[in-house]
Amino acid sequence: YINGNKKSLRLQQAESICNSLPEEEKEQAKNYHKMLESIEICNVDIHLKDKDYLDFCGGIEIVFTPGHMPGHICIYHKESKSLIAGDALVIDNGDLVIALPQYTLDINEAKKSVEKLLNYDINRM
Repeated sequence: YINGNKKSLRLQQAESICNSLPEEEKEQAKNYHKMLESIEICNVDIHLKDKDYLDFCGGIEIVFTPGHMPGHICIYHKESKSLIAGDALVIDNGDLVIALPQYTLDINEAKKSVEKLLNYDINRM
């Protein structure tokens, strides 16, 4: 998707629901749609896989966490026990929760991904 071969799933989702929104939400939806269309494509140099280890910052592990989006990943830094969770986990009203259902393409996959993260020794997110 990022290299422009396919239309973004998020853009497809925005297009499909725009007309069904209440009138007061349509302007915000149109602005969101414009923002999604403005995202520049880029070339992909490396395709990452689950458990790939990259020798950056003392070593990081790629954790495949689909659900929010099919290709979503988290990045785990074992040395500092830190996780970059992206949208797999979010803060909602001060609580750490699974990706919000309204922004998640497959909630069951998202739940499995969060369960997978429980196997990591995480002190910082």
